[in-house]
Amino acid sequence: MLHARIRFFWDDLQLAVMQHTSDMEFRLAETPQVDSIIERYINEMLVLTAGDDVLPGKVTARGIDEADIVDEVMWWYRVEYSVNESVERVHVSNRLLFNVFEDQRNLFHLKTRRGRERAWAFSWSDDNVTMRLN
Repeated sequence: MLHARIRFFWDDLQLAVMQHTSDMEFRLAETPQVDSIIERYINEMLVLTAGDDVLPGKVTARGIDEADIVDEVMWWYRVEYSVNESVERVHVSNRLLFNVFEDQRNLFHLKTRRGRERAWAFSWSDDNVTMRLN
């Protein structure tokens, strides 16, 4: 099992989902219905594959990190990816928020099975990487 914790500025996430779904009435809310919409957005924009198999992510938790300034409020989601123990590498394509911001940069952190912390930066021109899990 791989675990990801994805953090977004609330207004960036809301705008990205509005544009991605063409639903200009979309509003973030702490509901299962909104969680499902966010899960779909994450699975379409953050794609993990093992060989030819796409690994669907499942939102297992969500939360809000409050801030004194409303534009700095962060929404986070914990996403689980089921990965067979025999899989040694996972390919990641990370285009979260790229549908809104041309200068978007995303950081992706992974703890390998051996406990080693790894981090990758994604941008428009560098949006995918193959990662070793061991």
